[in-house]
Amino acid sequence: MPKRPGFTLVELMIAVVLMGIIAAIGAPKLASIRDKASVRSATQQVGAYVATSRAAAIRRGMRANFKTRGDTMWIEIQQPGAPEVIAPRIPLNATFNVSMTSTTDSIVYDARGFAVNLAGTQKFVVTRSSASDSICVTRLGMISPKCQL
Repeated sequence: MPKRPGFTLVELMIAVVLMGIIAAIGAPKLASIRDKASVRSATQQVGAYVATSRAAAIRRGMRANFKTRGDTMWIEIQQPGAPEVIAPRIPLNATFNVSMTSTTDSIVYDARGFAVNLAGTQKFVVTRSSASDSICVTRLGMISPKCQL
């Protein structure tokens, strides 16, 4: 019988088993990397919204609110009459698959950029599975990542 080029069934089975073992070892690490990336992106988005609300208050010369309800955040300007939403509502759970906790549901900035409704530093914690990150906002409007309160 002539020798044919190619792989035997045993060789193919060994290759498939090795690929399965490598995938089983790497899958949890990939999930952890995905969780950390989602938390980092959501934390950056929270920081950007806080900074945008402070900048809007200074630029327009009137109060601006960074508001949260559950895992949703948005920015409003307090105009005479009805408030104007200047940044759309972002549902963090639907967008990044994360949850956010904080001790207050809003930060109100005056025309000078100071947070007038905070007694001290406000901490926002974003979590997904075992990954967690935080942002702190002071009464002066300073934003610091990975705060330790």
